[in-house]
Amino acid sequence: MQLKSYWNDYSEASPTSWLQLQGNKMKQDVYIEANKSKVVQVRPAEIITSDKFRTGCTLCFPLMDKIRDDKEWHECMMVDELHALKKSGSGCLVSRHVDSGEEVDDDGSPKKKRRTVVRMERPRAVAIQFQGINTTDITAVSKMFSGLEFYVVNGPSEFSKADIEREIAAHGGSLVQSPTDQTFCVLADRLVARVRSVISMSCYDVVLVSWLRACLDAKKLLPFLPGHMLHSSPATAGKFAQEFDEFGDNFTEPITDEQLQATFQTIAEKGADVSVSQEEILEIEQRYLGQSSVTGLFVVCLFGFI
Repeated sequence: MQLKSYWNDYSEASPTSWLQLQGNKMKQDVYIEANKSKVVQVRPAEIITSDKFRTGCTLCFPLMDKIRDDKEWHECMMVDELHALKKSGSGCLVSRHVDSGEEVDDDGSPKKKRRTVVRMERPRAVAIQFQGINTTDITAVSKMFSGLEFYVVNGPSEFSKADIEREIAAHGGSLVQSPTDQTFCVLADRLVARVRSVISMSCYDVVLVSWLRACLDAKKLLPFLPGHMLHSSPATAGKFAQEFDEFGDNFTEPITDEQLQATFQTIAEKGADVSVSQEEILEIEQRYLGQSSVTGLFVVCLFGFI
């Protein structure tokens, strides 16, 4: 039901350019744009050669395990990975049995044949979307992130993981594809399985990509703020507890209009009870307005009119 509104009627008169069919052998009724689709996990018996599809092969008796909501549409298996998997096991994806040879008892009668299970292992490789970029051809812009190590998990559609890594490298930072004890922070735009895995370690600062963008706009390394964090390491959480209240408002630094709006939003999201009594309002007005201000001349007076 989630995809119902995204299905489109297929027209042979004006075919979709990215949808590649194998001649006239396949009749297409409807289609869905790739970026609106879902990644599914399947268990086929084998991968067989077929001339009915442009891939040159298809799955035999596939069973769908589940919908992978933890993956984006572009994080599915690529065609070259499919062919590599088919080649590694001659298409077979399940266990097969091999006879060890016939043996006989002392009386000459054959023994029961023993079967050895041989499991076909899939080739291990890092998917393209999880690989790091080639930094050899990147021109240095500044040393803003010099000496800092970053692990980038993902980014928004308009500022991808590769784009983020290029910016970090251009400003002197180093990159890893798995966090180490030297990692300055983990950058992510959304919670996925890999981000949750890092958070479960409870030792890394997992920071929103918006923090990196703020640094690039300011052209300097900015400190973390509570609003930047998907997860705080114990050290950072302790620092925040000394400098900020539970809603992310700094105890000593001036606040901007945008930060004030973000604080109000946090208060609303947490459903906090922030009611103020008349006595507290009066105390605040006397402290900050007093009688020296025109607006505070009659703040402590009560008038009755007849």
